[in-house]
Amino acid sequence: GVDVTGAPGDETDDYRGHGTTMAELIAGTGEGGGLKGLAPGAEIIPVRMSDASFMSKRRTVIGDMKKAIRAAADSDAQIINVSMADDFSQREAHEAVKYAESKGKLVIAGVGNGGDKENRKQYPASYPEVVGVASADRTGKVSYYSQHSGSVDVASPG
Repeated sequence: GVDVTGAPGDETDDYRGHGTTMAELIAGTGEGGGLKGLAPGAEIIPVRMSDASFMSKRRTVIGDMKKAIRAAADSDAQIINVSMADDFSQREAHEAVKYAESKGKLVIAGVGNGGDKENRKQYPASYPEVVGVASADRTGKVSYYSQHSGSVDVASPG
């Protein structure tokens, strides 16, 4: 894995648990009482970037996202999951997504969790090169809190 944050710890430290939860939803085997993911047993290559608590000290989430996407694009990964969303399109992040696409990688990203409030476009999910993923509830419908804008390409348990 790769750590692009410069924060204490390494690429497998997930202080909020969000990345670990997303990895389980993607690749969980269901063993030991855990969730069975969409691609059970798929190999996960962790790439850690800034989270909200670390961002309060460093305004680098876009810089970290750019570095993380490029690092994943240069790895053996076939699919790059970006489990974060931002209100603003950033040239550097979009260039990183295009770089990943040029290397034959499929980039997927969450469309955001503000659908119950404002439902704004979120990035990188709103870039045309990215598959935007909404959260689906137990019935298979988009969760009330998930964005439901034109950036949604697919919904997945979340």
